Amino acid sequence: MKATITKITRPDGWDVLNADDPRVLAMRRGAKGRPWLFSLDPDHPAIRTTLNEGGRASTVIDGWISVLAPGSHAALVPLLDVPVTLAGISRNNTLNALASTSAALAVGIPADAVIRGLRTFVLDEDSNPGRANLYELDGRVVVLDYAHNEAGLQGMIEVCRGLCAKPGEVWLSFGTAGDRTDEILHGLGYTAARGADHVAVAELLHYLRGRDREELVARLRAGAIDGGAANVPVFEDELRALKWMLRSSRPADVVAVAALVQRQEIFRHLRKAGAARVGPRRVRQLVRRAAAARKR
Repeated sequence: MKATITKITRPDGWDVLNADDPRVLAMRRGAKGRPWLFSLDPDHPAIRTTLNEGGRASTVIDGWISVLAPGSHAALVPLLDVPVTLAGISRNNTLNALASTSAALAVGIPADAVIRGLRTFVLDEDSNPGRANLYELDGRVVVLDYAHNEAGLQGMIEVCRGLCAKPGEVWLSFGTAGDRTDEILHGLGYTAARGADHVAVAELLHYLRGRDREELVARLRAGAIDGGAANVPVFEDELRALKWMLRSSRPADVVAVAALVQRQEIFRHLRKAGAARVGPRRVRQLVRRAAAARKR
């Protein structure tokens, strides 16, 4: 279905494609417009091929979001100055920034305006609720993200690890809808347990979608146990799971909740508890602190 767009692009238009996703990259074969690829790897073979054919590409070179055209290379903005990348630790959001850069430039938005947008768009509950919203509370970093599938959960864990300074630990609550396959449910639990030090299941009772409640929880817990979790408590909702993690964790820990339903309730709880939003400058400090701790 998504490939349909590439088949109706005008020949003088641009098809912006993720070169790091083989299925998306394959759309290039049937695309009508000119190719504009984006990738985290500046040496991606598809980028070289695209440039040789007169296309363009966006990538990261020496820590800068950069745009490549045949015979030219323009460094636009450092990743550290692009808030959505969380100082470069979020691969998913770095790809999102590359995609946005490519699409904006492709439709003719001036580079200065694109750079300004990259520098000023932030991940907070006002601009982008439920997408890597960060807070600090009692020495803990709290991460709130939608993380509704395995890839999203992996991305959330990547952010948590990038923010967590040893000896801190990562606490994670997760859940999903009941209409996922058994394999997906097991995989979510497994991914959570492999990435976090402590995990909990937060039920989504309005999203059972025909599956038995106890069976859904059992499959998520089984995946987590197979992933190495010794204890997998279950809570009726996301807010209860968050409260348990805040009580059980310690200063320097990172507490993450995959919030699909109770984002507003969680925002209110954090504000009432005195949590402070984590802005771009503080994110850079936390990332540097965590990186330094890993080297010790």
